[in-house]
Amino acid sequence: LTLGVDGFLIKDKDSSTFAAFDRLFVNVSLSSLFTLTPQVSRLTLENPVVNIIRYPSNRFNFSDMIARGKTRVPGQENDSLKQPEKKMPNFVLNSLNVLGGKITFEDQAIKVNHQLEQLSLSLPFISSRPKDAGQAVSLDMSGMLNHTELGIKLETTPFTDDLASQFEIKTGDIDLLHYLGYA
Repeated sequence: LTLGVDGFLIKDKDSSTFAAFDRLFVNVSLSSLFTLTPQVSRLTLENPVVNIIRYPSNRFNFSDMIARGKTRVPGQENDSLKQPEKKMPNFVLNSLNVLGGKITFEDQAIKVNHQLEQLSLSLPFISSRPKDAGQAVSLDMSGMLNHTELGIKLETTPFTDDLASQFEIKTGDIDLLHYLGYA
C-alpha cells in the first residue's frame, strides 16, 4: 500500500507559508492489516519547509492553530490529572528520510533570524513493539545552520526505562554572538 502527496502547503493567519513540502511518499506494509500494528516500510519527505515567527508579544505565527485545536469543556479543566497513563501504541517504521529541508526562525522579539538549510535526516528503523524495545535507534541529521555546517548523530533506546542515549554533534565555526539574545 503506497501513498504519495505532491505539493502540500499550510499558510499562517497572515497568508504566509508556515509549512510546505514538495513530495511525501509512504509505503505501508500489507501485514499491518493483519497484525494491527502500523508498519511503514518507507517514508520519504522531500524539500519540507517550515517558517516560524516569534512576534514581540512572544506569540508565534502558529499560536492560533494550536489554540484552535484545543477545546475546553467547562468543569473539565483538571481532568488531565485523572487520566490513566496511556500505553504507547505499537508501530514499526523502517527507512525515514527527509531530504532538502529548510527551517527558518524569525525572532522578532530579539531581532535575530536563524536558518537551517540543506536539512537531511535519516532514521533507518524505530519500533515500539515490546520485542524491539531494547533495540537501539540511530538518527543522522545534517545541514547548514546559519551558514555553518552541522551534523548530529544520535543513538538511543527510546522505549526502555533508562533511555540510554549518546549523541555526537559536529559543527564548523559558530558565531556565539548571534545567540546572545537567548542568554
